[in-house]
Amino acid sequence: PALSVTMMLTTATVYYVASRSTPQSNDSTLIGRLYLAGILCSFMLVFVSIVSTALNLINSDEKLSHRRMTELFHAFDKDKDGVLSEEELSSALLVLHASAQEREEIW
Repeated sequence: PALSVTMMLTTATVYYVASRSTPQSNDSTLIGRLYLAGILCSFMLVFVSIVSTALNLINSDEKLSHRRMTELFHAFDKDKDGVLSEEELSSALLVLHASAQEREEIW
């Protein structure tokens, strides 16, 4: 979105400078039409940026698949008893970079 806003401001600045140096008339000029096309493209770019950011958040790596969670469970279940002991869970949380607050909430 920041790039889109920058492009919109640049387009507006170019139009402003160009409109000051050209004769004034009520007719639609090429510069005016180019400006409108640039603004429309910039708005579309903002929209696409917002949608792609939202989709990336939805499909982020933080959401683990069931298979990946099972693999992680078995990797941390050192004694293979099917249950994570306090020590195994603590080790897993450290490896997975859980914050101190997250670890505290689990206990």
